[in-house]
Amino acid sequence: MSLASFLSKIFGNKSTRDLKEIQPIVDKIKSLGPEMEAKTHDELRGVINDVRADIRAAVAADEEAVAKLRADIETLPSTSVNPFGTTSTATRKISSI
Repeated sequence: MSLASFLSKIFGNKSTRDLKEIQPIVDKIKSLGPEMEAKTHDELRGVINDVRADIRAAVAADEEAVAKLRADIETLPSTSVNPFGTTSTATRKISSI
């Protein structure tokens, strides 16, 4: 018996641990099956629209932060942009060697 198989028997492998971690979520999703099957097409569209609205609300703060960062970058003086361009080009040239 190798050390790897011995440790795997004690601690389990990554796949087993991941499956054990997500199994409660899978069970919750599966329990929604009969409820969702009973809904009409229009009701399902409503559920999807609710989910989309929840996602938009959840990412709104992140999108605002990204927009602010983009605005900040656009207001940088051109003297601070030049070093970034130089560094990027130099990195690309070095990595192609």
